[in-house]
Amino acid sequence: SIGNGSNRLDIINNDLDKTVASISEQKEQVEETVKQLNERLLDFKEQNEELKGQNNQLIQTSDALRGDIANLTLNLDDVRETEAQLKEDVAELKTVEERLKEDKITLTAQADNLNSTVEKLSESIGNGSNDDNEGSDNKKDESIPAHAKLGVDPIYIQLFQEAKKRSRKDYDQKERNNSSNNSSNSNISSSSNSRPLPHSQGHVGIVIGPTAGEFKHTVKALENAKRIRMVMDKNSDLNTRTNNSGANAGGGGLKLAIMISPEHLKVLNKCPTVDELLLKKKLRIYVIINDIDSTLSITQELLDEACRLWRSDSDSASTSTSTTASNHAYPSTSPLFDHVLPMHKDQHDYEFIPNDNHTDTRQGSSHYWLTALSAYRLAPYTHTLFLDSDAYPCPGIESLFELTMRSDVTFGKYWQLPTARAGDLAIGIEQFAAWQNELWIPGDRDILKDCASFAERNTGAVLWNFSDNGDGDGDGDDDYHNRAHTLTHFIPLVAEHVYTHVASPEQKVVNDQVPFRVALYLYYRFVPEFIEHQISMHTSCRTYPNIKVAGTDGFINGMYPLQGQWRGQEGDKQNMHCSECSCTPCLINHTAGTWMVTVDGWKGWEENAPSNLGDKTTRRRRKAPKTTKAPKTTKAPKTTK
Repeated sequence: SIGNGSNRLDIINNDLDKTVASISEQKEQVEETVKQLNERLLDFKEQNEELKGQNNQLIQTSDALRGDIANLTLNLDDVRETEAQLKEDVAELKTVEERLKEDKITLTAQADNLNSTVEKLSESIGNGSNDDNEGSDNKKDESIPAHAKLGVDPIYIQLFQEAKKRSRKDYDQKERNNSSNNSSNSNISSSSNSRPLPHSQGHVGIVIGPTAGEFKHTVKALENAKRIRMVMDKNSDLNTRTNNSGANAGGGGLKLAIMISPEHLKVLNKCPTVDELLLKKKLRIYVIINDIDSTLSITQELLDEACRLWRSDSDSASTSTSTTASNHAYPSTSPLFDHVLPMHKDQHDYEFIPNDNHTDTRQGSSHYWLTALSAYRLAPYTHTLFLDSDAYPCPGIESLFELTMRSDVTFGKYWQLPTARAGDLAIGIEQFAAWQNELWIPGDRDILKDCASFAERNTGAVLWNFSDNGDGDGDGDDDYHNRAHTLTHFIPLVAEHVYTHVASPEQKVVNDQVPFRVALYLYYRFVPEFIEHQISMHTSCRTYPNIKVAGTDGFINGMYPLQGQWRGQEGDKQNMHCSECSCTPCLINHTAGTWMVTVDGWKGWEENAPSNLGDKTTRRRRKAPKTTKAPKTTKAPKTTK
């Protein structure tokens, strides 16, 4: 047993030795591992130091980049400022360019005036004393009061002189002879070898139009013409006076004309054999050939209505008795009219250049407005009332002519005039009388500051007096072609200048009233003896029911009085506004399709309308609508004190 125990101890000792040896070996391995870890730790520390160095470099680089970005931002702002400055410089250069163009036009006009003056002086010297006297008259004819020129842009003075020149040309016998000899229009048939004097196709008359563009506007004009024929009082003092007014004045009572586009006239002259589809095809070719800028919108319904009115043979219609034609007014082929004024492209004898880039085309175009404004000088009658196609008259419309044609019987009784002389022009006030006026002052704004308050006129009804003796006193002192007729030349010249050189794409002209107002304001200064009478708002009426943006409201100011309880009426008539000529003071209703005023319930152009609507009244004394009498009130019993 002792031996066995000794063996076990040996075994245990051997095991312990092995274990100790193994632990020693592991210790060495651990020490080696610790040594390696220490070495790696040193490496990591070195790498960390390197990374710190790199990070510091990145931070420095980032700061540098931020500085560069800040510098670039500053440079970009500088570039933007430079770009803005360049744009301003370009705009200023464009403005300078426009001014240079205007200066060129002005200088050219001045040069032409100087050349003309030199030629006149040369001719005067060569032709002797008679020409000297004539030159003296011309000098007086072209003079403008010195104070009238103060503050006015010189271009308008030049335009005025050009208007005077053109006006004299229209009345010059030699010029009219040349015009007649050079005329190639086959429609003109004259008993003499010279073109008649302007405005000599009748003493008194109405011109409707001009109508262009959509065909519906011409249909409106035809309807209005039919209404005028229906409401005209054939026994009025006006017709009695003008029936024997002499061959030079045309005679024949009140006449009626239409100013119409050539393509629309072509349609009407084909009535009643016109075919809609074939017509449209032919008209497209016609428009292209004649270079007419027009949009035709024709339906069979419009064609039928137009042909019915154009070929109307009503007893109220007038058959033209004129055998002569002026330079632009021709006898009508329609019984409805006495004369037709086609709107030819060269109708003015002068070229007017439109500019729709400077005009607000929502209400029209500068081309149409120039045509309308230059149409006044083509008026065929001595006393001519121009009406829009939708300016509908009431019985008594003849009374308007008392403003320009003095009568010892009625003058100063029916109208309250600001002067005892008849007017060269009669016109009403526009619904926005002072809108934008300060933008179109024709010169120095301080000197011409009253222009901003000079009211805009309503060109929907314009009455002209082209008579030899505008004041009616018979003394022959009126220079007619240097007053009304010269103004009709001056207006389109001013309009062309305003549309082209005064307005801009940023500040556009919105209508034809703007240049009309500017021309009229200047004409007051240049021609002090010029007389304008106002067609009152209660005579030339307008209203726009339920339209907040509209200006004049005839429902408020009494143009269309209330017809309701105060008249004793009942039911639907209570608190209703007047829509009959018999209950309104209006002689002209500018309805624009919003408020039709009838005559005894008739519009006046219906197929079965009476032909004597105007004969039921003497001037404005029409029978008022029937009303119910208010109930009688019982008197209170007297009391004793």
